[in-house]
Amino acid sequence: FQDTFNGYNTVDGFARVDQAFIELGGWRMGYSESAWNQTMKGGVSNWGSHSWTGMSYAYQQRPLISYSFGANGFSGTLSLEDDGGNNYVPDVVGVLAYNAGWGGVWAKVAYDESLANGNLAASAGLQLNVPNMPGSNFRLIGFYSGSRFNDYGVTYDAGVGIPFVRAANWSVLASYNHAFSSTLSASIAYQYFDGFGNLPNGHLGELSVVWMPVKNFEVRGELGYAKTQGFNGTTSGFVRFTRYF
Repeated sequence: FQDTFNGYNTVDGFARVDQAFIELGGWRMGYSESAWNQTMKGGVSNWGSHSWTGMSYAYQQRPLISYSFGANGFSGTLSLEDDGGNNYVPDVVGVLAYNAGWGGVWAKVAYDESLANGNLAASAGLQLNVPNMPGSNFRLIGFYSGSRFNDYGVTYDAGVGIPFVRAANWSVLASYNHAFSSTLSASIAYQYFDGFGNLPNGHLGELSVVWMPVKNFEVRGELGYAKTQGFNGTTSGFVRFTRYF
């Protein structure tokens, strides 16, 4: 709401809804995370690394209709997703996963209908839990994209003046989280990007520490490093205090 009464210009703060969807049985309908990133029964197949950002794994939110099923540790999801294009043809995402006490494995494939060529992207991953150390585990994820413009391709700063241009032909992400106690954990991760054509390769590294001194109160510190071949690297980080309700 904007008010210009008596020559003063005041604007109310904006309100934003992050997600809005309906779930019934295995169905999910509405606006939510793409099935490429998160599914109802995906377990360890969801997300990227152990940090808050998860490194680069093509995170996105979409209007979608998806169905998930699961039994005996196996799960699958088929999702029709709107990419915001000028037609009514949806993108298609499929996910298969297996979760067990030792960890899990998964495979994903996505079809970006807006591309004439290179419209397929794929990902496969593995998580291994450390025996007798709850919360400690190792994750290894591979990504492939047929085009650097595929909506499901992982991104990085290719050093061409456009940050996070879609440029990775393939990428590998490795992340390890160590739980020192029920309230303190730390993770380290690395991701390599192979650029398309003449685009340079890229590297991401990160360190993350999470401490929960009392119930529902989190202190998180993260440090990240990004380097594109032939260009100077950049370092970033933050410390955040979060109260959960």
